[in-house]
Amino acid sequence: MIILWPNPSLAKFIEIKCRKGSWKGIITRLWPNTKFIDLIVTGTMSQYIPTLDYYSNGLPLVTMTYASSECLFGLNLNSLCKPSEILYTMLPNMAYFEFLPVNKSRESSNDHSDDASCGAERMEELVDLVDVKLGEEYEVVVTTYAGLVRYRVGDILCVTGFKNKAPQFKFISRKNVVISIDMDKTSEVELHNAVENAAFHLQQFNISLVDYTSFADTSCVPGHCPILGNQVQWCYANPSINIRAMYQLVLWRYGLLKMVHSIS
Repeated sequence: MIILWPNPSLAKFIEIKCRKGSWKGIITRLWPNTKFIDLIVTGTMSQYIPTLDYYSNGLPLVTMTYASSECLFGLNLNSLCKPSEILYTMLPNMAYFEFLPVNKSRESSNDHSDDASCGAERMEELVDLVDVKLGEEYEVVVTTYAGLVRYRVGDILCVTGFKNKAPQFKFISRKNVVISIDMDKTSEVELHNAVENAAFHLQQFNISLVDYTSFADTSCVPGHCPILGNQVQWCYANPSINIRAMYQLVLWRYGLLKMVHSIS
């Protein structure tokens, strides 16, 4: 057991660093020997890359492994690549991997049936690791040493290339993360891309979207999807700018106006 004692000098050092006007590069100021940050920035986690760059002063963002509570799936062989270029090479000795082709019509129907295991009706569709095709999207199915048999992890991957003969995958999204209102269905990726593009166009007004969330509100007719900004920081010279109207205008540009109800 490690017993930690109060360290007034260290506390004073941290207080001085954090009291400075800007927290830009605060990570390198507190830990000057930091060489990189090990984290996950694939999928919708990519929205936090600008924030991480701000606080880390541009340190390399490294994603080394692709893993979950079920098992270790693969490695990123080029750990210093850009976050948008992260590819995972599967490790066939970690588990027995099979892949369920993503059926776009089934995916769009938001079918949650038999999520945990691969039902008999879809077993014939399973593809072995050596038989995946370039450019195709698959859901990962694993059989592990711990006893999981054809367990559907819920991750959607796309085959983007090969390392020697080993396929390399790019993480796309989680399965069935869909906002559904009547016949209108919007996936997590579509919502994230639209909000990210909207936030990019707001940068010219020095407006920064820190975080956001959305949900399906069917309490009234027609239903709608409120998009709520967790914190929107801005600094502008013209106080007459209507932030909410401006954000709705940009979201409309990317096809989300019909879902916008409130922005805070």
